[in-house]
Amino acid sequence: MMLRRKKGFTLIEITVVIGMIIILTGVGFLSYRILLEKTRRIACETNLRAINLALSMYFHDHGKLPDTDSDLVEALLPYDISPSMFHCPDDPVKNRNTYQAFYVQRCIHPDSMAYILGCPYHSRGEKAITLLFGYEPQEVETLKVEVNGERVEFGKPLYLLPGDEIVYRRKTGEEFAHGRVQEECEEVSIIQSFNLPDGVPYGLIKMDDVGKIDFEVTPPSRFEVVTPSTIAGVQGTRFTVSVTSGIDEYITEVEVQKGKVQVVALPRTHEFYKNGKMVTGIKEIIEVGDKALLKARIKTMVPVSIALKPHYAYLKVGEKIKFKVIGYREDGSVMNVENDKVSWSIKPYLWACGTINEDGVYEATQRGMDRVRAKLGNKKAYAYVFVK
Repeated sequence: MMLRRKKGFTLIEITVVIGMIIILTGVGFLSYRILLEKTRRIACETNLRAINLALSMYFHDHGKLPDTDSDLVEALLPYDISPSMFHCPDDPVKNRNTYQAFYVQRCIHPDSMAYILGCPYHSRGEKAITLLFGYEPQEVETLKVEVNGERVEFGKPLYLLPGDEIVYRRKTGEEFAHGRVQEECEEVSIIQSFNLPDGVPYGLIKMDDVGKIDFEVTPPSRFEVVTPSTIAGVQGTRFTVSVTSGIDEYITEVEVQKGKVQVVALPRTHEFYKNGKMVTGIKEIIEVGDKALLKARIKTMVPVSIALKPHYAYLKVGEKIKFKVIGYREDGSVMNVENDKVSWSIKPYLWACGTINEDGVYEATQRGMDRVRAKLGNKKAYAYVFVK
């Protein structure tokens, strides 16, 4: 009697089937990932489209856009804008106001290619969604910006020292803007750098605090320096921007060494000088050439001085503490300062030993010592944390 051989799959057949399953799974996962990225990009565009409409209505009602350091969410609430619309789905920090750090105020009707707002989180940093005045949100190609040879993150506050160099590069790698720090800069941030639709590179930088930087820009590239009181825009020139502070004001000086610079004073500016003479009608763009000097002053409307309470804190790893800002008037009396109006940061001695959020809550993560800084307008206060 002959024995029948049982039918079944050979090892080769099983291997082929498993391989096909793996390939199909990979293709499906890749398609899902692409679809997810596209969905997030569309959601971000939808957010910016709604914000663009709200900004346009605000501009129509007030004759200007919200102040640079104002809370955009609060300013646009009357125009049916919710806090959730300010969060990009690709932002790694949940519920953060993604777009606030990338906003630039325009106080007069700008030209059609003026940058207003953007989001740099898409397509692994190679593309960004940008809002140009009067246009629908559009995807642009981002360009590399380096500080001392290291690529920097858009929107991240930087503390710079004399001798530090900021380089904006074209796609091909050549420089189109170069900044050299002349005096210590307390807070500088790279807003964005991207190619306009016609291929011209466009770079923006904010000097939110005291400091001095010498800039050189190669034509026909476009470059803007935003300070508390002015926006200085160029298309190829060499100039210096200096920001200093008085008791209750910021003072911006723009000195042109070569070429032309267009400077506009922001609405809160109360004095504007060109070569020592006061300029009237400060909402107009002032264009200046070689050897010109512009000076603008802005009232900060903050207490004469501030302090942090407690001044010293002793914590263990994992513990938290909430700092409170105390303000003092000229007569020495105390005034309340809301923590949500304060900018918080850590100035480590060697490395950061903890984190601090926007409400002034510090959490210790490792042993060491940190210096916590609170900033309100041009006023700063420090506290010291010792982590055991």
